[in-house]
Amino acid sequence: TPVISAEGKEVIVIKTVEDLLAFVEKCDTDIWSADKLVELEAEISLVGVEFEQVSGFVGTFNGSGHAITDWHYIGSGYADGFFRYITPSGIVQNLTISGWVESENEEKCTGGFCGVNGGWILECTFSGRVEGKSETGGIAGENESTGTISSCTAGGSVTGYDRAGGIVGGNYGTIRNCTNKAGINSDSSWLEEEDEAGLAWLLEDVEERKLVSGTDIGGIAGYSKGLLINCNNEGVVGYEHNGYNIGGIVGRQSGQVI
Repeated sequence: TPVISAEGKEVIVIKTVEDLLAFVEKCDTDIWSADKLVELEAEISLVGVEFEQVSGFVGTFNGSGHAITDWHYIGSGYADGFFRYITPSGIVQNLTISGWVESENEEKCTGGFCGVNGGWILECTFSGRVEGKSETGGIAGENESTGTISSCTAGGSVTGYDRAGGIVGGNYGTIRNCTNKAGINSDSSWLEEEDEAGLAWLLEDVEERKLVSGTDIGGIAGYSKGLLINCNNEGVVGYEHNGYNIGGIVGRQSGQVI
């Protein structure tokens, strides 16, 4: 008999790696997680585990202060992260994820927690490495207009060529009370890979230089058309003498920064 929460949602308990993998498999269809409350009740390590991202999430995922560690994922399509897409009705809260994610092929919307967030990510922490190309962030690659990211922290490193930020790459919704401790495009090695001579900043072609050095790079958001409120950046942003539109909080914005 399913356990029903006080809010009328079916409770799904995750205590083991097997429980987590079963949950991920069922989320292949967005409809399954509707009216579900997922409770993480133990620390889970993904060492040696082949883990596919959560395709789409509609319900509520409560980490209960626990951590999912040693997560490694190489994406090959649009939107890559632990959750590929959190829908406007989706909530992820009180969860820590550590590991790394990188995107191949399309390389758009890459984040530690999710590729694209349309819902609410609350009191979550990501620690590790995120590598993408366009819209790359420690928490989410893109935060949609319906999305809210609140009281979250990112640490480690974020690398992206266009719209890279410690919390999100591209923000069209609300980011509040968040702290970034990750370095954003702060390691010169990724620049030198683009130029055998290691002199990426001397490239003559303007468009090629923009690609190599990064455009719209910020401590909280690379680009924001939404709201950034009460956020703090402690990470190093940008490699010296390189990049376009680099900011401690946001690289380029047409919204509100409070």
